Amino acid sequence: FKSITRSYYKSSIAAFLVFDLTKRDSFENLNKWLFEVKNNSHDKIQTVVIGNKYDLKDKYNCHYNSREVSTE
Repeated sequence: FKSITRSYYKSSIAAFLVFDLTKRDSFENLNKWLFEVKNNSHDKIQTVVIGNKYDLKDKYNCHYNSREVSTE
């Protein structure tokens, strides 16, 4: 699978790295994915980091903050 995905990097102009705000390990894996993008794409690729699942607290009527990744 990994060898197939490397071919997609070559012609890409942008990469969206999405992590789960409710899971710290997903945020910590961003370095691995950023390394993959930088090593397999051209120098001018644009990279955007997106925190996902911010809405889960309201969706499930939770009264606690399930966010594990702070804004800092």
